[in-house]
Amino acid sequence: MSSTPSRREAATRLTLPNWSVWGLLASWVVYWCILAAVTAGPAGWAVFLAHVLNRHGAVTLSYTGGLLVPALVIAGPPLLLALLWIATRPRVDH
Repeated sequence: MSSTPSRREAATRLTLPNWSVWGLLASWVVYWCILAAVTAGPAGWAVFLAHVLNRHGAVTLSYTGGLLVPALVIAGPPLLLALLWIATRPRVDH
């Protein structure tokens, strides 16, 4: 019998209830890294074009909205994932 896990066993380990706390935290870090790349990527490109290639120009950033939307974008998905993780964990009877 082979000691390597089957595809089904490997897929089962990736389901949310089987995640450890470290897996949950790692998913948050991955989300925040992707969010930073998506949101800061265009700004970084603008700085590169304005200062590195042309060696002149100005780049400005302004935001006139409230704090609710950025807070929900930053914290909402990780908190929702944590709630789902807690809700799907197996119950332990003592």
